[in-house]
Amino acid sequence: MSPASAPTKPTFTALLKAGVAHQQGGRLAEAEAAYKQALKVTPGQPDALHLLGALASGAGRPELAVEMIGKAISAVPNHAPFHHTLGQVLIANGKPMEAAGSFRRVIQINPDHNEACKREIMLVAERAAGPAGLTETSITHLVARAGYPVHLVPGEPDNIKLTYPEDWQAALDRLAGE
Repeated sequence: MSPASAPTKPTFTALLKAGVAHQQGGRLAEAEAAYKQALKVTPGQPDALHLLGALASGAGRPELAVEMIGKAISAVPNHAPFHHTLGQVLIANGKPMEAAGSFRRVIQINPDHNEACKREIMLVAERAAGPAGLTETSITHLVARAGYPVHLVPGEPDNIKLTYPEDWQAALDRLAGE
């Protein structure tokens, strides 16, 4: 066999791209095979580990998902998307407080990551609500009770907040009087 006719081995990048295409096309077994083959070409590569973990989560294999994403995080500890995916996997598998820790790490790495900020605050606020559950009428109360600073911004005195049934009637009466 001449060098020109020898089969070429797929590159890591080609395998990763194929895996993503398979995953987006719903061909999960093929995606998993491509990611695993990519990891044989470049063992421990964090992007491949992360994608394999995300795939495992979607396939209902949370233990494998956490393991693979954890390995990606070990390789690149300050990469916020890996921590965010781990948080999503943990929420999906009934571990909200562990997820809050992952989202907190995302915020440490990237304070402007709005989705992680919202999730982490809400998970901690939900925990602060205790066994009685979320009984507050305002998210502000939950967030404050969870220990987060709340900054009040003065509003207009004629603003109406629709919280209780009687607030609706007050708003209708006011609108009728305008």
